Amino acid sequence: MGAPGVLPRPRGRCISVGVRAARCAPWVAGLAGVVVLAAGPLRAQDSAAALRGSVVTTAGVPVAYALVRVFPVSVERFTDARGAFTVRILGAGPQRVEVRQVGYQPFDTTVTVGGAAVALRLVLRPLDIRLDELTVTAMDRCIAPGLPDLASEPQLAVIFAQVRENARRYALLADSYPFRYAIARTFADLDDGANVLWSVSDTLEYQSNTRVRYRPGDVVGWGPGPRGVRTRVVRLPSLPDFADSAFHANHCFAFLGLVTREGRRVARFAFRAAEALRTPDIDGEVDLDPVTYQVRYATVRLTRPSRVMPGLLSATDSVTFGQLFRNIVTPTEVRGAVVPTLGLRLRSRVARHVESQALFRVHFLRPLPTDSSPSP
Repeated sequence: MGAPGVLPRPRGRCISVGVRAARCAPWVAGLAGVVVLAAGPLRAQDSAAALRGSVVTTAGVPVAYALVRVFPVSVERFTDARGAFTVRILGAGPQRVEVRQVGYQPFDTTVTVGGAAVALRLVLRPLDIRLDELTVTAMDRCIAPGLPDLASEPQLAVIFAQVRENARRYALLADSYPFRYAIARTFADLDDGANVLWSVSDTLEYQSNTRVRYRPGDVVGWGPGPRGVRTRVVRLPSLPDFADSAFHANHCFAFLGLVTREGRRVARFAFRAAEALRTPDIDGEVDLDPVTYQVRYATVRLTRPSRVMPGLLSATDSVTFGQLFRNIVTPTEVRGAVVPTLGLRLRSRVARHVESQALFRVHFLRPLPTDSSPSP
């Protein structure tokens, strides 16, 4: 989920604080076990071998909706509700199998597929890292962008990989099982006493597989304003951007420690735009649940705001995430604020332009992966 919203500016000008979307038309491989269970001959007329498997925890509990990637056939899919999966393999040879689930150590193995169906039982182990023992890093500037280094910061690299896995899971759901979703938006101008000077509400519908990808320094564009009026928007990141190589290459990342937000304990990670980016981009923080490692909150800020629009002091988004589908999170609420400079505030009486977005309807366009049994 995520859609640009628009906050009115004085004299009819507008700017958005929302996450990136396009409007629809009206880690270290941890210790894990793998057991080859069976191999049986295929019928002569079959042109593909089958790689079948189940993913379970060390206690034997099925891991529903884990991500399974098979190379070199380049197949990526979820396990089903029973932790099972099936992949058709054209031709014989070695296949690399990767399994990822948020909160578990990643799994990698290689199996050889020939003219027989291969069955696997893959065992995932939970992460075993004490977040309260991670080094807290202060980061004000980003001089050397890139992901945390596995050699010098192994624990940070493994934990930040959980942010990326949250993003990949949502991206696979959004692209492979597309859905339409509607958001309700409310815009308001507030004075210094938080009194409402103006407000309007509307709704918009989006489609999950029509996202706009992050491009460094290109976060300002055009989008739907109140009641669909086209205006300038700041395209703040959608969840899949945190798994995007372009985003990684233009930001630095650090662990800020365990903090309390809205009454719950979260592990906070910072991301900062590279100093080399001279055009506006985005900074912010991402908060993970310290037990499940699911993304719970994010805060996003526009860098160099005055270069977007003279008189703009700041633009900030606060995002709350919830489970859209089992073990898959999506933004459910977005609250944004644009603050003009003092000069504009004195002339217009507007101390801030605020916006709220709420997800209120989701409609999947194809069945979800409840059963991975091959079609007849």
